[in-house]
Amino acid sequence: MKHLLFTALLLFSAATFASYHQVADSATYEPVIGDSIEETFRIAEKMPMYPGGKNALIEYLTYNMKYPEVARKQRIEGKVLCEFIVDKDGSITDVKVLRSGGHPSLDQEAVRVIKAMPKWLPGEQGGKKVRVRYTIPLNFHF
Repeated sequence: MKHLLFTALLLFSAATFASYHQVADSATYEPVIGDSIEETFRIAEKMPMYPGGKNALIEYLTYNMKYPEVARKQRIEGKVLCEFIVDKDGSITDVKVLRSGGHPSLDQEAVRVIKAMPKWLPGEQGGKKVRVRYTIPLNFHF
């Protein structure tokens, strides 16, 4: 359990550090086509945050991720890179696996635990709440 917590902390810290140090003017966005064009930022002036911060997110992941039995029996380990959108109201939408953990059950568990997260504090750009695309690695390790 301590090892999983440390691994999650290390991976989350590295991902957060990398996202804040990307080269960008003030923010980047991509339009999403629907009834109206809505901006989805990759980097916002104020990035979204899990309620309670980074440590609370790590605690949530530690206690809610379940190692899939089929992967455990086969001793499969891997890192699943997931992307999702934190919407203007803090809800989690559009969860995708960007890089598989090496077994479908690991990918499915990563998506499940992200979709089950409570609402986040939304990102802000120019004082307004905005949609922000967020990427997080989830490490499945014995």
